[in-house]
Amino acid sequence: MALPFGTLAAAAIVIAAKFTTGGHRVRRGAVVVGSLLIVVSSIIAGIAISAKLYDGTWGIAVVVGALVIVLSTGQDTRDWFDRPRP
Repeated sequence: MALPFGTLAAAAIVIAAKFTTGGHRVRRGAVVVGSLLIVVSSIIAGIAISAKLYDGTWGIAVVVGALVIVLSTGQDTRDWFDRPRP
């Protein structure tokens, strides 16, 4: 059960490490990681709600995933990733 979370964490770390070099793939990768965070957290929250174990923690992950998507798709972010590299 921990494999999906470990894979998501590893992908997020790799994407974050590549942010300094920029590029369209890194920005798209961030959007994918944010989307997966929303989907996985929503599924887990649904399971937790049905088991009456929900305390709101998974809602934070949904908000963080949405922020990653919004901040990765903004015009300023696109301009920064498109800047000329030395």
